[in-house]
Amino acid sequence: GGILLNQSNNVTIIKNIINVSENAILIDRSGNFSINNLLAISTGEFATINITRQGSDGRVHNSTIISSTNHAVFMNDSNRTVFMDSTLTGGSGSTDFAASVYDGYLYLLNSTFTTSKLNVTSGGNGLIIVQWYLRFRVNSTTGVSIQNANVTLYNTTWQYEDSWLSDSNGLTTQRNLTQYVVTPTIFSFFTNYSA
Repeated sequence: GGILLNQSNNVTIIKNIINVSENAILIDRSGNFSINNLLAISTGEFATINITRQGSDGRVHNSTIISSTNHAVFMNDSNRTVFMDSTLTGGSGSTDFAASVYDGYLYLLNSTFTTSKLNVTSGGNGLIIVQWYLRFRVNSTTGVSIQNANVTLYNTTWQYEDSWLSDSNGLTTQRNLTQYVVTPTIFSFFTNYSA
């Protein structure tokens, strides 16, 4: 077996390699979990990481999640889990997904996956939100950094998204930029942005 978090809060898992024929990690009614530097491989009929029954506010960072025959990640009745700087690979079958959500919000931030392998199941209230890091550098035409330059960002429908000032090096703070949101029926693209 793998790791079971059952009614466990504020748990951190660091630097593990798990290769099993079932759930590598099952998160059940557990919140505020953190998983870092994980290599998880499942070769059986279960998702590699299964987050269920009120699992929430989790962070999975710098990890590789692989399923050879099922979903890399499955989330049901859970909320606000973020996979950052990670790779998700689902099985090769048409119903084997990198990420599948029935109910809850799953964020994929600066992560690698196959877009066609994202699934939000009908009947639930699930979303998959795909985001990337964004940071601007503001220079003059001669290459000199410009401090206190106002950078304002608008999405594809010209709706205001964010605004910030550059620092003494001409850099803005790093933000998370939404590329698209997956629902049971559509992919809603927020790109291209204009600044």
